[in-house]
Amino acid sequence: MLLKMLQDTKSHWVSGFLAGDFSRVSPRLAEDICKTAGVSPRARPRDVHGQAAENLYKAIQSTKIMAPPTNCLSPIGERAILSGLYQQIKGDFYTAVSRPPAVYRGNPFVIEAGLAFGRGPEQAQEDQQKEGGPARGGRSGSGRRPRARARHPLREPGAAPLSAVGLRHLQVGARHDVAQLRRDRNRAARSRPARW
Repeated sequence: MLLKMLQDTKSHWVSGFLAGDFSRVSPRLAEDICKTAGVSPRARPRDVHGQAAENLYKAIQSTKIMAPPTNCLSPIGERAILSGLYQQIKGDFYTAVSRPPAVYRGNPFVIEAGLAFGRGPEQAQEDQQKEGGPARGGRSGSGRRPRARARHPLREPGAAPLSAVGLRHLQVGARHDVAQLRRDRNRAARSRPARW
């Protein structure tokens, strides 16, 4: 990738290439990188290849460079995630988490996750049939259409794409939320008077 960038740049010098084509690299820092790599700051970028390009790459990796800005990200937000979960999935418990933006290897990212816990689609359909409601596709007595069958995000393909990081975040958050629910339930059970 660095070789392609060196060939495609409009800068006339390597120091100008580093300062212009990389985020948060000042001209002084660009000269320090060139000095570490053993490349002349006034060398033409198209002439840097082979061992010189490898040294330049290693020098970039070893130099402390400020993280790039994260204003290019558009987080969804916890409120919007919860709103989408409420509309699409029947459940007893809903939660959403939005982490602050971070940078990994020069790439800004944000982690956001939502979780609905409780009745699954099969249980919701059984509950509807027990209540005397219509079968799938029918109309209820109130004249309103029944809700669409909720898709399980982990069992049905295409329901909700998750990355490994997002899935791990959901698992950790769900464990924390379930533990909090258990603590609240136990606290409420202790505070209730015993019935004989």
